[in-house]
Amino acid sequence: MIEYKSDTTMISFVQSIGDGMFWFTGIFSGRLSDMYGVNRIFFCGIIIWSLSGVVASFSQNIIVTVFSKGVFMSVGGSLCFFPALMITLQWFDKRRGIAMGLSIIGTGLGNFVLSLITQDLIISIGWRWTLRYITLIGTFFLLIAMFCLKRRLPTDITGGIFGDSKIIKNYNFRLICAADFCSVMGFFVPFVHLIPWLNDIGFQAYIGYKSIG
Repeated sequence: MIEYKSDTTMISFVQSIGDGMFWFTGIFSGRLSDMYGVNRIFFCGIIIWSLSGVVASFSQNIIVTVFSKGVFMSVGGSLCFFPALMITLQWFDKRRGIAMGLSIIGTGLGNFVLSLITQDLIISIGWRWTLRYITLIGTFFLLIAMFCLKRRLPTDITGGIFGDSKIIKNYNFRLICAADFCSVMGFFVPFVHLIPWLNDIGFQAYIGYKSIG
């Protein structure tokens, strides 16, 4: 952020916007895949995510970075993540929890691997080219994943993009939402503030990347 003459607060803000948009878009991405087809929505997510990564890598001011990396790249990622997770769970009945856990493990494993190589790439080729390479590699694997998606159950498009409003009145559903809301307040704090805080107290950035991974 020295290049943008911004402080660590803005770094945290970009990451916070990204996390928020990723999960907020998840409200609609599953329904959109039901209405228009999971492969179409997944492909739209790839396009948005890839173009946003390229735009962010050429950004010359913090505002463009906020919208490209913080908003649109997260929206594109959400359009890929949630439909793919939904399709995976359709193929399991008895061991659905294990299937979901294994699917989400990929996210943690990817973060761990990237955290080990990202900092070295930034030092050697700069953050802009690092972002371009990560975008290119991510696009390649997303395209492969898209061709592996196959729906098992028929679609249910009743209720439009918001789905069946009766679910909101369900007590258990509201309790789960409240629990998720409270848990992510602690879960995402390290992702947003750990690296800037370590920089402030004198540690090198790669320690923060590896800690998050």
